[in-house]
Amino acid sequence: NVVQRSINVVLCSINVVLRSINVVLCSINVVQRSINVVLCSINVVQRSINVVLCSINVVLRSINVVLCGIGVVLRSINVVLCILRSI
Repeated sequence: NVVQRSINVVLCSINVVLRSINVVLCSINVVQRSINVVLCSINVVQRSINVVLCSINVVLRSINVVLCGIGVVLRSINVVLCILRSI
């Protein structure tokens, strides 16, 4: 009977240790999930910033095309004026 009680005490102690380990592992899991949520949120923000930057890039390219067109027109006018002066 004493041996059985001793074995029971040992098993209960092992059970307590295993439960404590389980609590620690669950806590680590919660922390990992929280970190994952934060990283996903950062990823969403980065993607949103990327979309904004791409849109700005498109606008700037369009402005560049317009300015190049204006440059072509001005050069053409300059050529016409040079021809008129030489006449």
